[in-house]
Amino acid sequence: WLCSFYTDARALRIFGLLYLLTGFGWLLAHPRAHGGAGDVPMIPVMVAVLLLGMNVWGLYEFLGLARRRAWALVAGTVATGVGLALWLEFVPGSALAVYGVMAAAFAYCAWLATHAARQEGNVGHLYVALAFATYPVLFLLYLALPESMAGFEMGYYAAVPAMIVGMMLLAVSLIRARQRTETELAQRIAAEESLRHLNLTLEERIGARTRALHDLVAGLESFN
Repeated sequence: WLCSFYTDARALRIFGLLYLLTGFGWLLAHPRAHGGAGDVPMIPVMVAVLLLGMNVWGLYEFLGLARRRAWALVAGTVATGVGLALWLEFVPGSALAVYGVMAAAFAYCAWLATHAARQEGNVGHLYVALAFATYPVLFLLYLALPESMAGFEMGYYAAVPAMIVGMMLLAVSLIRARQRTETELAQRIAAEESLRHLNLTLEERIGARTRALHDLVAGLESFN
């Protein structure tokens, strides 16, 4: 169950674009550029939702799920954006829902990678899953230890697993490429061996038919 070279390449391009857009988002949609220290501005939140959607899209592409789940991903991203906009409308100073959505998205990606490890034969997907799981763990600590985690900027730490995931996906794509090469080589060797065996049996059958024909001709000549 190996995804193709093209799905790997598309996924890596998506993550490369994701990192580029994250850099632009950091420059143009930084929370402090749109509000004070205690504010949760709408524009950075919507940018974060779009980047999360791209993150899931890249993983879908990498696991060969993009075509089957494209519309679900679009609908989920839009619904998440609307839900967070309503949350900020009624609870304008709280970023808890934003952090929760980010943790849920990364947890979902970790589950997808774990599921792929069981189906594909772990080629490194568990490392991808662990990278995604770091943010949900931080979020649980944020909820469990509010005093100790006071002032902890959860939004910024989403960049850490995202960067690790990019490196892990590159490593996994190289492992996949090696396995595909080994599989193709084994198939080619098996095909050549089958062809060699077919040639040997064909030569034996031709020799047997030739000998039978010689015997028949010799019999006819002796009869005459």
